[in-house]
Amino acid sequence: VPTSVTESFPTFVPTPPLLLPNFPNPFNPSTEIRFYLPQAQRARLTVHDLVGREVAMISDESLPAGYHRRIFTADRLSAGVYFYRFIAGSSVQTGKMILLK
Repeated sequence: VPTSVTESFPTFVPTPPLLLPNFPNPFNPSTEIRFYLPQAQRARLTVHDLVGREVAMISDESLPAGYHRRIFTADRLSAGVYFYRFIAGSSVQTGKMILLK
């Protein structure tokens, strides 16, 4: 009669890129956006208005694996709700931020 079960688990579990919430939120005039890349790859970070128009390009570059942060300054934008979009590999993630003036 067996008393235990032996299972083999992979030593590496792939994780997708991760977009973290911006801070502070609401913000005026700048906020920090952080994200994680599980491997070196190209990452694109853009800001869009409520209609979906791209209003700012924060980053579009090849980056090493690890945590990264970018500061977004919205001096030229009016107060309101904006979305930041993070694209890395096949992963697309979006966050919402509020600019107060």
